[in-house]
Amino acid sequence: MTNPITEAVADRSSNTLALLEEIVKHESPTNEKSALDQLTRFLQEQISLRNGAVERLQQDVYGDLLVARWPGNPELRPLFVMTHVDTVWPIGTLQRLPWRQEDGRQYGPGVFDMKASVAMMLTAIEIIQALGLARRPIVWMINTEEEVGSPVSRPVLERLALEAEYVLCLEP
Repeated sequence: MTNPITEAVADRSSNTLALLEEIVKHESPTNEKSALDQLTRFLQEQISLRNGAVERLQQDVYGDLLVARWPGNPELRPLFVMTHVDTVWPIGTLQRLPWRQEDGRQYGPGVFDMKASVAMMLTAIEIIQALGLARRPIVWMINTEEEVGSPVSRPVLERLALEAEYVLCLEP
């Protein structure tokens, strides 16, 4: 007997990898607000395509933060998911270390930390919706200054975590 979740993941694997490639090709070092804002605009569109309500928290120094929400049973406290898209890689790193797939592995600046997690979260939301698995509300925050200790996002992260029943950090 096959598992419908496993099947859904397998069915979407090439789309997830294409999404990861697009995310990686948006270079996003912590100190480059405009580059981060371009990436978060792309992610805001992706979240909206998956029926998420997105709140964009404007920032002066770092990239704008995103808080996405999907409804569920309002009597249940939400699942809170944390990710980040800022990297330690300066603009231009893709010229030296381009996106590539080799022997079933993906390479590029930020793939492991933690752009793959962002692509997988978008796919997970698709699967939850497609299979009718939404039970509790889901709140997802995309941080843009984690690599420098989350000086702006920390109070937001703490507040959302206190409101949640479960907290997941998708950091590998």
